[in-house]
Amino acid sequence: MPARLAGLVLLVALVRIAVAASLPVHHDEAYYWLWARRLAWGYLDHPPLLAWLLAGATRVAGDGVLGVRATPILLGVAAAYALYVLGRGLFGEAAGGRAVLVFLAVPITAGAGLLAAPDSPLLLAWLLAAWLGWQAAEGRGGRWLGAGAAAGAALLSKVFGALVPVGLIGYVGTRRRHWIGCPEPYMAAALALGLFSPVVAWNARHDWAGLWFVLGGRTRLSGPQPGLGATVGFLTDHLALTVLTAPAFAWALWCCWRRRADPRYAFLLWMAAPLALVTVAAVPTGWAPGYWLSPAYAMMAVVLGTAWTRPIRVAVAGTAAAQLAFAALAVVPWLPPFPGAREHVGWDEVGRRVLAETREIGPGAVLVADRYETAALLGYHTRDTIPVLHLRRPGQGSIWPDPAGFRGTSGVAVTYADQTFGWSGCFRTVEERDLVEVVYRRRPTQAFRVFRVHGFRPSCLPGPR
Repeated sequence: MPARLAGLVLLVALVRIAVAASLPVHHDEAYYWLWARRLAWGYLDHPPLLAWLLAGATRVAGDGVLGVRATPILLGVAAAYALYVLGRGLFGEAAGGRAVLVFLAVPITAGAGLLAAPDSPLLLAWLLAAWLGWQAAEGRGGRWLGAGAAAGAALLSKVFGALVPVGLIGYVGTRRRHWIGCPEPYMAAALALGLFSPVVAWNARHDWAGLWFVLGGRTRLSGPQPGLGATVGFLTDHLALTVLTAPAFAWALWCCWRRRADPRYAFLLWMAAPLALVTVAAVPTGWAPGYWLSPAYAMMAVVLGTAWTRPIRVAVAGTAAAQLAFAALAVVPWLPPFPGAREHVGWDEVGRRVLAETREIGPGAVLVADRYETAALLGYHTRDTIPVLHLRRPGQGSIWPDPAGFRGTSGVAVTYADQTFGWSGCFRTVEERDLVEVVYRRRPTQAFRVFRVHGFRPSCLPGPR
């Protein structure tokens, strides 16, 4: 990587460190932090690679926001380099460098280098599999095992990692069929499946909880309702993550289709289109966030780096400016709060308050939540020292304890001030305490309702699933 480009990547990493230190932990990050405290070969929602990485990073860097986000920041730097070598191998050094500029500028790809989520290791693994898979398919047979290892890492990161081998198989089956009679691709496939096999074994031991969750449990348990509203929500989310570049990425995908006679464009199409098709098909079901497309957009960043027309340059520059503005809102204390601050600030105050409340209740007190977001944030901000009962999600494969074992327990429940605690009937008595009122940057920003609950009755809850 040229020195100037490497310097830019490191500068962006420093900006991400400043932003990471300023933004409160997101509820998804809190949830994955709890995974790292309960290391396993699988989890209800995703495969385990992120949990292992977080466990190592927080052991070294601590459990604060920088410790939690050290993993994605480092993976983001590695992903930028992997994209550069992929673009360079396909279209030359200039195209690879420009692809990195797109990658750093657009939130849908840059965000994987900031927030701790399975998308961070998935994106790096996807890029490595594409780089090594392209080299292997084009004649460097010794790269097949590397591509298989990267595909296995993608499978260990997120369910969508299964689309990495789909893309590689599709390209080989349509463009490089001579490999079908060679042992190397099959050895790569065996390696990928071998890496993923412990996750399969974990699911088998847990009544295929992860498979059930992927096939519909997510939507029924916590997702939005399907229909037009879900589609509008996806488009809104997607536009927020691409800003001015959405038309350029759509053009890049069309360009790959139109130029598919060129093996380079055909390869990028195979590595992006399956994910795009699956995401679009999932939109009407009610659970398809825009960030699902980040690996596909990384592939299309190579196409944009190759074309690099004036409209593309303007869109990328404008999107980068929007990211810098968000970074300024996050870091500079006298500016207005960053977008979405109201939903994320104040949980450290809540953590201190519920710890005090549970100490007054006495030994055996628990924390009670009726939303996954609340449960995760309570667990993180009390540093996993008190059991958290998640009243909506008992069952196979869940990290939350089985509520049946807490009959008669007392504890503390928390909701946002504009919400009701909908499970009061599960307790003998419910006593509301004083509000926790949050002031952020000298502005009243959020308030939380706190309840002491006594005499938990598990019989009021629905059964698992």
